[in-house]
Amino acid sequence: MNLTPKQEFQRNRDRVLALERVLDSADFQAALLAAFNNLCWNLPASENPQHGWNANCKRAGARAFIEELQGLVSVREPNKTPSQNLE
Repeated sequence: MNLTPKQEFQRNRDRVLALERVLDSADFQAALLAAFNNLCWNLPASENPQHGWNANCKRAGARAFIEELQGLVSVREPNKTPSQNLE
């Protein structure tokens, strides 16, 4: 059976509980928000549409990473969005 990286991480309950304590820390949340805000602050100016797209992709990637990190303590997998395509 091949486990996802998340499932592999969650096999160690002590590790999950330790991460949960870190994520619940007001100091960690403040640091995470400051790092995200600083990343956004330092994104380059949008001199053309491609630069704007690139900056937005970086911001979206950072946000996705934060959500993944926070999701490591959750056993529940995110809901799958049904495909809008015909089979």
